[in-house]
Amino acid sequence: MLAPPDYKTVVSSGYGSSISLSNVSDGSNQSYRSYTQTTSSSSSTSTTTGIGGKKIKLYSNKKERESYDNLANLFSIIKTTESLEKLFSCNAITPADYKRECSLLISHFKRTQKLTGLVKPENIQQFMMEYQIDAKMAFHRLVEEGIPHTGGSGDTKAVAETVQHFITLMDSLKLEMVAVDQIFPLLQDLIDSSNRSLVSFAGHDRLQNWLSQLNTMKASEELNGDQIRQMSHDLEVAYNNFHKNLHQ
Repeated sequence: MLAPPDYKTVVSSGYGSSISLSNVSDGSNQSYRSYTQTTSSSSSTSTTTGIGGKKIKLYSNKKERESYDNLANLFSIIKTTESLEKLFSCNAITPADYKRECSLLISHFKRTQKLTGLVKPENIQQFMMEYQIDAKMAFHRLVEEGIPHTGGSGDTKAVAETVQHFITLMDSLKLEMVAVDQIFPLLQDLIDSSNRSLVSFAGHDRLQNWLSQLNTMKASEELNGDQIRQMSHDLEVAYNNFHKNLHQ
């Protein structure tokens, strides 16, 4: 079985030429990170040392090696795209940089699909399951959409949910339902849905700051008058920017 590659190495050598995706953690501790590849100097056969020191045969001729290299590239493209989508969803990359990098990744992906023969969505799903690739955003971008996010309507359901969560939270403040255990879940839902919508908007960072602040408070604590006024203002600004960017 192919030892999955370290996608960070591949990123630094081509996939993601203008941004430092290699510093983005996907939060996982998958076993492929512990693989170390070695090549026999006495023959054309390559082996890899897996967990526990067991030798696993990779390939014995040029054709097999090319096949494994193509699969390794596919693995890396998927992981890199997932990191790129996460960067874009939290406003950590400009739309222009995102579009350029995403277009390159999609182009690489389509070409690599043909080389590996994994041209159907179910083929990619099986590949991701086999190598334990948790990359739902990448699958959506590469397989289901096939084009970079345009900064427009985004995911329709997530956009609708984001609007609903904005209104619910703003109404909660107006009705003076301002205890931490009342506001925190509403704000968490708002941030989650806005991230899924992939709509970039000014004020998102302020929402994150409020979430962090609430997380340090007791559930029974309530916002004071100044905090209510400031949060209401930040929500109004973020909501207006979200709506404005839907139509860009």
